[in-house]
Amino acid sequence: DPFDDQGHGTFVSGIAAAESNNLYGIAGAAPNIRILNLRAFDPGGFGEEDDVAAAILYAVIMGSKVINMSFGDYTFSYVLRDVIRYAYTRNVVLVASS
Repeated sequence: DPFDDQGHGTFVSGIAAAESNNLYGIAGAAPNIRILNLRAFDPGGFGEEDDVAAAILYAVIMGSKVINMSFGDYTFSYVLRDVIRYAYTRNVVLVASS
């Protein structure tokens, strides 16, 4: 279920893809893009590295060219590292939060 319980993904998607001249006073950075909504975290905003890895892999398989990863973590994950490396080899741009 891609429903955004926290609102963060919806806001980020709007920054990326908001249509210009929409009478809301915002225009996205790339208003003519298509968005594939994926949710790797539970409704409370918590998730595991393997869930994130599965979402990234699915996005690559579906042909995504850019993946936004605006989340944080404090542990190292070989699974997540490997799937990010795979996405990179497929020429996917990976955008991470700082």
